[in-house]
Amino acid sequence: MTPREEIQSISNAGCEALGESDLVAAMQSFERAVRMLLPEHDDIAPVVYENLGLAYLNLGFDQAGVRAFNRAVGDAEPREQSLRYLVTCSARAGLYLGARRNLERYERLFGAHPDGFTTVALDRFYRVERERQQKVTIL
Repeated sequence: MTPREEIQSISNAGCEALGESDLVAAMQSFERAVRMLLPEHDDIAPVVYENLGLAYLNLGFDQAGVRAFNRAVGDAEPREQSLRYLVTCSARAGLYLGARRNLERYERLFGAHPDGFTTVALDRFYRVERERQQKVTIL
């Protein structure tokens, strides 16, 4: 089995685990597949990272999800799902500026975000969080 075939096999096992709601097994499979990626696997890397991000998202590991979805999105034309969930994980992790920047990119490429995120709402969350942090600092 070639390294590419092995990565795809491990990734497929992770997809099966995701489908069976065995999120930990899915995460472990995708993490293993990511560790095996080489530069010549650039064509399959975004899908592997997206699947890892989905496992993290469903486990509530939002900051890890941000890292995985960032790798999946990259600088090229992103897959809709990767960019959508990058916005979601960023907002849930409290990374509002990153969520806003990626939401603007999402809206430019795909239209309104299906989970209802808006730049106005993200700006409001960011202001509230900054005010909360300032109050804590003053105390």
